Amino acid sequence: MNVFMTGNFSDYVKNELEQLQKTIAPVLSKTTRYAIWAFPLMTISFFNLFFLLFYSTTGQVTAIQLVIYALLGALGLALSKERKINQKEVQKLSNEYMIKRIENSSYVNDYRKKSYVDTITEQPLTALNSFIEFINEEEKVKKQNEYN
Repeated sequence: MNVFMTGNFSDYVKNELEQLQKTIAPVLSKTTRYAIWAFPLMTISFFNLFFLLFYSTTGQVTAIQLVIYALLGALGLALSKERKINQKEVQKLSNEYMIKRIENSSYVNDYRKKSYVDTITEQPLTALNSFIEFINEEEKVKKQNEYN
């Protein structure tokens, strides 16, 4: 499962993104499964409960039907809530990986490292862009050191 679009990146950046993907893959796959099941369960449940309660005659509605659809809706809501929690865990794991990777770099100076780490912690929605920018800078410095 390739989460990142790596079409225009160098091989160095692609390798780093693959490492990041390996780090978050277990939690991300669980999150995806929850999302796939949550929405249909909630939709089917709410749709059927609505029609059972408001558009069917009282003789047709049974308590068993209401309980089943209510349980399906509750299960869908629980899966949706768990998906949100796991999504935060994915964000946390990816940020931790990126920060650790930046701090362990020996090619970029400490001032630039601190700048990237601050950007990742303060702006988590743009963290991946900052990480890719860091990897590009590191690759550039690494190539310059090889030529010298």
